[in-house]
Amino acid sequence: MTLSTRSLFCVLLFCACTIYARGGEERHAAFDQKIQLDLWGKNLVDAYNQITQRAGIDVRISPSYMRPEHFKSVKVYLAANSITARQAIEWLSRAIGCRYRIDGRTSVWLSGSYDWMKEEPDVLIPDQPVNSLMSSEEQASSFEMKLMELVKANSLFGERYFLRIEEERAGREEFTCKLVAVLPATLKKYLAESLELMTKRGAEIVAPPARVISPAETALLKSLGAKIVVRYRKRPLREVLADLSLQTGLNIAFDHTPFRERPLPEITLELGEVTAREALEKLAAEMGLGGCELDAPGCVWLTARPCNWGTTASREFQWEGMEVKAFACQELAAAMGGGKVLAHQIRRRIDRTHPELWHDVSTAAVYHEKSGNLIVVAPREIQEAVQGELFALREEFKQKLPTAGDAK
Repeated sequence: MTLSTRSLFCVLLFCACTIYARGGEERHAAFDQKIQLDLWGKNLVDAYNQITQRAGIDVRISPSYMRPEHFKSVKVYLAANSITARQAIEWLSRAIGCRYRIDGRTSVWLSGSYDWMKEEPDVLIPDQPVNSLMSSEEQASSFEMKLMELVKANSLFGERYFLRIEEERAGREEFTCKLVAVLPATLKKYLAESLELMTKRGAEIVAPPARVISPAETALLKSLGAKIVVRYRKRPLREVLADLSLQTGLNIAFDHTPFRERPLPEITLELGEVTAREALEKLAAEMGLGGCELDAPGCVWLTARPCNWGTTASREFQWEGMEVKAFACQELAAAMGGGKVLAHQIRRRIDRTHPELWHDVSTAAVYHEKSGNLIVVAPREIQEAVQGELFALREEFKQKLPTAGDAK
């Protein structure tokens, strides 16, 4: 089954070139330069040496993720005539199953955890009153869980970091609730902005601005719809990918996970003249993979998970550059059965196009009862996607929302 051009266009609109939108402009120069990638059957030492030499980027691998003595035993199968250094790092991270974090202008860490966070200074939040942010019925423990959800306490916290709400008796039946925490400086900043937004009404839910498809996305649509000739009989996978790349102008890579225990297959595909989209779908099936995903402009990823032209999830750790926004959702939350339901629905809908985004400790979507706001910590393109999903939910639940006449 293939997507229509219209459906694929909609996916592209949601994709929004996520990989290229992250981070500040000042760090793009080295990572956005084009390089040739020739890592078919190479080991991990060859991989990081080639990217370092061709892009001038210092690629480092955290010893907590993999010890240096194991580097030569890890094989990767990646090739592209012209690809950005950032995309090469994306592909390498997926191939070996790790994450990465850009560290400055010309270096990157490959890692499997937040061990790099030890370099960030800790910040103390001493006895900050929070009674005004809690509804009259809300318990301190409940509000504490909400704040912990904002900073992903269960994923990150150990002996070094903590967050708690302490109660002090202010009278016979009155308590003063104070926030006490030790956090990495970046998380403290996002939490402080979130607390500020809990004191005011958030932005109204409006239709998201129309987005114009970029030239790169137009070129990708054109490439996928173009006719090519596919006639392969027991050909090596490398030869097939190289020929498809030559005919389509696309960079094509695949999920290595299924092939860690079995050899790469020889490919037999006698399709004749078909669209590039059909050819890639058939190739994924022939390899025993689940489908195709849209990657950065000019790139396609053949994925092991079932997928019909969704968006590839970036392996970059989300940390710096997040935006904190509040959306006024009190009426919508009531119509949907509560703020927790609303927040869950938003996270689930964003998961469709940006899988695993909410796993990062710097991202969150939490409903705050007293202000009636949905607090969202996420990159700018995700904030726009949340706005679109909230507008769609409001349209879906329009019949249950109060009207101007109800207020009289």
